[in-house]
Amino acid sequence: SRDAILFVPCDNPLLKLRTIDDLHGLIDGFRKRGSRRIYVFLDEVQEISGWERYLKAMYDSHTDIKFVISGSTASFFARDVASLLTGRHFYHRIGTLLYKEFVRLNPQGTLREYLEWGGFPEAVRAKSAAHKAALLESYLSTIVERDIVKRNALRNRREVSALLRSLLLTVGGKVNLTRLSKQFGISVKSAERYISLAEDAFL
Repeated sequence: SRDAILFVPCDNPLLKLRTIDDLHGLIDGFRKRGSRRIYVFLDEVQEISGWERYLKAMYDSHTDIKFVISGSTASFFARDVASLLTGRHFYHRIGTLLYKEFVRLNPQGTLREYLEWGGFPEAVRAKSAAHKAALLESYLSTIVERDIVKRNALRNRREVSALLRSLLLTVGGKVNLTRLSKQFGISVKSAERYISLAEDAFL
Protein backbone atom coordinates (compact mmCIF):
# COMPACT_ATOMS: atom_id res chain seq x y z
CA SER A 1 0.00 0.00 0.00
CA ARG A 2 1.00 3.65 -0.30
CA ASP A 3 1.46 3.87 3.45
CA ALA A 4 4.40 1.48 3.16
CA ILE A 5 6.27 3.52 0.53
CA LEU A 6 8.74 6.32 1.29
CA PHE A 7 10.21 8.32 -1.59
CA VAL A 8 13.22 10.48 -0.73
CA PRO A 9 14.76 12.89 -3.29
CA CYS A 10 18.14 13.17 -1.61
CA ASP A 11 19.12 16.24 -3.62
CA ASN A 12 16.09 18.26 -2.49
CA PRO A 13 17.44 21.17 -0.40
CA LEU A 14 14.14 21.47 1.47
CA LEU A 15 14.75 18.11 3.16
CA LYS A 16 18.18 19.21 4.44
CA LEU A 17 19.63 15.69 4.20
CA ARG A 18 23.29 16.46 4.76
CA THR A 19 24.38 13.36 6.68
CA ILE A 20 23.53 9.70 7.17
CA ASP A 21 22.03 10.62 10.55
CA ASP A 22 19.58 12.94 8.78
CA LEU A 23 18.57 10.19 6.38
CA HIS A 24 18.29 7.58 9.13
CA GLY A 25 16.09 9.85 11.21
CA LEU A 26 13.71 10.26 8.28
CA ILE A 27 13.55 6.51 7.56
CA ASP A 28 13.29 5.54 11.23
CA GLY A 29 10.44 7.99 11.77
CA PHE A 30 8.60 6.48 8.80
CA ARG A 31 9.13 2.93 10.13
CA LYS A 32 7.53 3.84 13.43
CA ARG A 33 4.26 4.65 11.70
CA GLY A 34 3.39 0.96 11.92
CA SER A 35 3.82 -0.73 8.52
CA ARG A 36 5.29 -4.21 8.85
CA ARG A 37 7.34 -3.91 5.71
CA ILE A 38 8.37 -0.65 4.05
CA TYR A 39 9.85 0.23 0.69
CA VAL A 40 12.28 3.13 0.61
CA PHE A 41 13.11 4.83 -2.69
CA LEU A 42 16.24 7.00 -2.54
CA ASP A 43 16.75 9.18 -5.60
CA GLU A 44 20.19 10.77 -6.22
CA VAL A 45 21.45 8.98 -3.12
CA GLN A 46 25.07 9.82 -3.99
CA GLU A 47 24.40 13.30 -2.61
CA ILE A 48 24.70 11.88 0.92
CA SER A 49 28.22 10.95 1.97
CA GLY A 50 28.59 7.42 3.34
CA TRP A 51 25.28 6.16 1.98
CA GLU A 52 26.86 2.88 0.79
CA ARG A 53 27.87 1.69 4.24
CA TYR A 54 24.58 2.86 5.71
CA LEU A 55 22.55 0.85 3.19
CA LYS A 56 24.73 -2.22 3.72
CA ALA A 57 24.18 -2.02 7.48
CA MET A 58 20.43 -1.47 7.07
CA TYR A 59 20.11 -4.31 4.57
CA ASP A 60 21.93 -6.73 6.85
CA SER A 61 20.03 -5.78 10.01
CA HIS A 62 16.50 -4.91 8.83
CA THR A 63 14.74 -7.54 6.74
CA ASP A 64 11.55 -5.49 6.92
CA ILE A 65 12.97 -2.72 4.70
CA LYS A 66 13.55 -2.91 0.96
CA PHE A 67 15.57 -0.17 -0.74
CA VAL A 68 15.43 1.07 -4.32
CA ILE A 69 18.21 3.55 -5.06
CA SER A 70 19.00 5.66 -8.10
CA GLY A 71 21.84 7.84 -9.28
CA SER A 72 22.72 9.69 -12.43
CA THR A 73 26.25 8.59 -13.35
CA ALA A 74 27.66 5.31 -14.63
CA SER A 75 30.58 5.13 -12.19
CA PHE A 76 28.17 5.71 -9.30
CA PHE A 77 26.99 2.14 -9.83
CA ALA A 78 30.18 0.60 -11.09
CA ARG A 79 32.34 1.94 -8.25
CA ASP A 80 30.18 2.79 -5.25
CA VAL A 81 27.48 0.15 -5.35
CA ALA A 82 29.50 -2.82 -6.55
CA SER A 83 32.24 -2.36 -3.95
CA LEU A 84 30.07 -2.56 -0.81
CA LEU A 85 26.77 -4.05 -1.93
CA THR A 86 28.02 -7.13 -3.77
CA GLY A 87 25.39 -9.84 -3.58
CA ARG A 88 22.86 -7.42 -2.15
CA HIS A 89 21.65 -5.55 -5.22
CA PHE A 90 20.21 -5.82 -8.71
CA TYR A 91 21.33 -3.22 -11.23
CA HIS A 92 19.11 -1.80 -13.95
CA ARG A 93 20.09 1.05 -16.23
CA ILE A 94 17.30 3.38 -17.33
CA GLY A 95 18.06 5.52 -20.35
CA THR A 96 16.04 7.97 -22.39
CA LEU A 97 13.23 6.72 -24.61
CA LEU A 98 13.97 4.33 -27.43
CA TYR A 99 12.44 5.30 -30.77
CA LYS A 100 9.60 2.78 -30.41
CA GLU A 101 8.85 4.23 -26.96
CA PHE A 102 9.00 7.74 -28.39
CA VAL A 103 6.37 6.84 -31.00
CA ARG A 104 4.19 5.20 -28.35
CA LEU A 105 4.30 8.38 -26.27
CA ASN A 106 3.92 10.67 -29.29
CA PRO A 107 2.15 8.80 -32.12
CA GLN A 108 2.46 11.80 -34.47
CA GLY A 109 6.19 12.08 -33.82
CA THR A 110 8.68 11.53 -36.61
CA LEU A 111 12.18 10.09 -36.77
CA ARG A 112 13.47 13.56 -37.59
CA GLU A 113 11.95 14.95 -34.39
CA TYR A 114 13.39 12.08 -32.36
CA LEU A 115 16.87 12.68 -33.77
CA GLU A 116 16.60 16.43 -33.23
CA TRP A 117 15.14 16.51 -29.73
CA GLY A 118 16.07 13.14 -28.26
CA GLY A 119 14.12 10.88 -25.95
CA PHE A 120 13.65 12.74 -22.66
CA PRO A 121 9.96 12.09 -21.87
CA GLU A 122 9.13 15.61 -20.70
CA ALA A 123 10.72 17.12 -23.81
CA VAL A 124 8.82 14.66 -26.00
CA ARG A 125 5.54 15.79 -24.42
CA ALA A 126 6.38 19.50 -24.80
CA LYS A 127 4.25 21.14 -27.46
CA SER A 128 6.54 23.88 -28.75
CA ALA A 129 10.13 23.91 -29.96
CA ALA A 130 10.90 26.71 -27.49
CA HIS A 131 9.68 24.61 -24.57
CA LYS A 132 11.66 21.58 -25.75
CA ALA A 133 14.82 23.69 -26.12
CA ALA A 134 14.37 25.19 -22.64
CA LEU A 135 13.98 21.74 -21.08
CA LEU A 136 17.06 20.36 -22.81
CA GLU A 137 19.10 23.41 -21.82
CA SER A 138 18.02 22.87 -18.22
CA TYR A 139 19.01 19.20 -18.36
CA LEU A 140 22.39 20.05 -19.84
CA SER A 141 23.15 22.70 -17.23
CA THR A 142 22.17 20.34 -14.41
CA ILE A 143 24.26 17.46 -15.74
CA VAL A 144 27.34 19.62 -16.25
CA GLU A 145 27.06 21.38 -12.91
CA ARG A 146 25.95 18.53 -10.64
CA ASP A 147 27.16 15.31 -12.25
CA ILE A 148 30.43 16.54 -13.74
CA VAL A 149 31.72 19.70 -12.06
CA LYS A 150 30.42 19.22 -8.50
CA ARG A 151 30.77 15.46 -8.27
CA ASN A 152 34.38 15.56 -9.47
CA ALA A 153 35.31 18.79 -7.65
CA LEU A 154 36.37 20.58 -10.84
CA ARG A 155 37.36 24.24 -10.47
CA ASN A 156 37.21 25.51 -14.03
CA ARG A 157 33.47 25.18 -14.59
CA ARG A 158 33.36 27.63 -17.51
CA GLU A 159 35.99 25.78 -19.53
CA VAL A 160 34.32 22.42 -18.89
CA SER A 161 30.91 23.73 -19.91
CA ALA A 162 32.24 25.47 -23.02
CA LEU A 163 34.17 22.39 -24.16
CA LEU A 164 31.21 20.04 -23.74
CA ARG A 165 28.82 22.41 -25.49
CA SER A 166 31.28 22.62 -28.37
CA LEU A 167 31.33 18.82 -28.64
CA LEU A 168 27.53 18.68 -28.69
CA LEU A 169 27.59 20.78 -31.85
CA THR A 170 29.73 18.19 -33.62
CA VAL A 171 28.02 14.95 -32.62
CA GLY A 172 29.18 12.15 -34.90
CA GLY A 173 32.36 13.96 -35.90
CA LYS A 174 35.94 13.15 -35.01
CA VAL A 175 37.36 14.67 -31.84
CA ASN A 176 40.80 16.27 -32.00
CA LEU A 177 42.07 16.59 -28.44
CA THR A 178 45.01 18.78 -29.42
CA ARG A 179 42.73 21.26 -31.18
CA LEU A 180 40.31 21.29 -28.27
CA SER A 181 43.08 21.89 -25.75
CA LYS A 182 44.32 24.91 -27.70
CA GLN A 183 40.82 26.24 -28.28
CA PHE A 184 39.90 26.21 -24.59
CA GLY A 185 43.33 26.82 -23.08
CA ILE A 186 43.61 23.50 -21.27
CA SER A 187 45.95 20.53 -21.47
CA VAL A 188 45.27 17.56 -23.72
CA LYS A 189 45.05 15.40 -20.60
CA SER A 190 42.37 17.69 -19.13
CA ALA A 191 40.36 17.67 -22.35
CA GLU A 192 40.48 13.87 -22.40
CA ARG A 193 39.38 13.71 -18.76
CA TYR A 194 36.45 16.08 -19.25
CA ILE A 195 35.19 14.00 -22.17
CA SER A 196 35.52 10.84 -20.08
CA LEU A 197 33.53 12.45 -17.26
CA ALA A 198 30.84 13.51 -19.74
CA GLU A 199 30.54 9.93 -20.97
CA ASP A 200 30.26 8.76 -17.37
CA ALA A 201 27.37 11.19 -16.86
CA PHE A 202 25.64 9.80 -19.98
CA LEU A 203 26.05 13.13 -21.73
